[in-house]
Amino acid sequence: MKRSIELLKVYQWRRTIIFLVVNACLVLLLLWLFLLPIINFFSERTEKISEQLDILSRYEYVAIQEQQVEEYSRKVSDNNDKGELIPGSTEGIANANLQERLQEIAQNNHMKVKSIETLQKKTIGTALMIGSKIEVSGSFERLYVFIRSLETSSPLLIISSATITSQSPIQEQSNSTQIVDAQVDIYSGTLTRPGQ
Repeated sequence: MKRSIELLKVYQWRRTIIFLVVNACLVLLLLWLFLLPIINFFSERTEKISEQLDILSRYEYVAIQEQQVEEYSRKVSDNNDKGELIPGSTEGIANANLQERLQEIAQNNHMKVKSIETLQKKTIGTALMIGSKIEVSGSFERLYVFIRSLETSSPLLIISSATITSQSPIQEQSNSTQIVDAQVDIYSGTLTRPGQ
C-alpha cells in the first residue's frame, strides 16, 4: 500500500506539472493570438505618427521659408525694374522674347536678318542664361553700330562669340559699302527658372 501511495503522489505531481505546462502554453497562445496583434497595431501606429510628424516638420520648414522666398522674389523683381532680364513665364517664351528683341535691334540698325536660332541654355550660379544665334548681313559700318547696340541695349545682352565674313574681297570696296555677314551668339539672363 505504501507503494500505491507513492505512485499516487507521483501521479499527482505529474498531473500538476502537465496542468501547469498546458496552462502556460494556453496563456502563451492567448497572448500570441490577442496581445501580439495589439502590440503590433500600436507599434505601426507609432511609426505612422512618426512619419506624419516628419512630413509636418518639413511643411513647417517650407512655411518658415515663405517669407524669405517672397523677399527674394521682390528683390529679383526690383532688380529687373531697369529691364536687365528677359521676361517670360517659361523658358520658351523668354527665348521668343530674346529673339524678338534681337530682330528689333537688327532692323533698327538696317541689318538684314538671315536667321535666328535658339542656343542651349547655360546656368551661371543661380542665374539662367538663355541664348540665340543671329546671322545678319549688311555694311561693315552698320554691323559695327549693330554690335554696339547689342552691347548697350536693355535688357543686358552678352555676346559670347562672333564670326564676321566678307562677301567680297576687302580691297574692292571701302568700309562703308563693303557687305559682311556676321554670326553672333548672344546670351541674356531671364526671370524664369530651369525646368519651367
